[in-house]
Amino acid sequence: MKSNLYSFTGGHIYYANKVVKIRYDLLDKIVEIKEHELFDFYSDILKLKENEYIQIKTPLQTPTYNRLAYMIRNLKDLTSRRLVILPYLHERKLHLNKRNNTNQFYTMIKKEDIIYILCLCINENRLYIYGENSILLKRFTYDAIASECGKPVCVSEDGLSFIF
Repeated sequence: MKSNLYSFTGGHIYYANKVVKIRYDLLDKIVEIKEHELFDFYSDILKLKENEYIQIKTPLQTPTYNRLAYMIRNLKDLTSRRLVILPYLHERKLHLNKRNNTNQFYTMIKKEDIIYILCLCINENRLYIYGENSILLKRFTYDAIASECGKPVCVSEDGLSFIF
């Protein structure tokens, strides 16, 4: 937990190829609860081939689409990376290609050894800044710039320059 290499959502902690479920239903009990009773541990949630492993800092969380993205690597056999996208394991919902109708640009920037994900929503005149664990840090509107200059048509790879 100290490494911050996990995703926490809906009472579940996702990290590497493991999930920990927090038993919120037991917190109301008056008796003392032991750690092994409060947490349910699940390992090997993805079936991996020989020499494969889950890349550090995954799963990546996409709250908009209720998905987790696992990057699977195999350095020994020098195969290409594999991306496995799954719905949240704790949800009992079915999402059939739920799409957002907005026009969005995504980019990642690194500043002072911290990685940020920028999401520019063209139709809404908004810029969202997320941490690398997909938690929303800040949101900005740029209505004044959009009314004066128009909407952005392009964003630089570093996310710092926009063409209106």
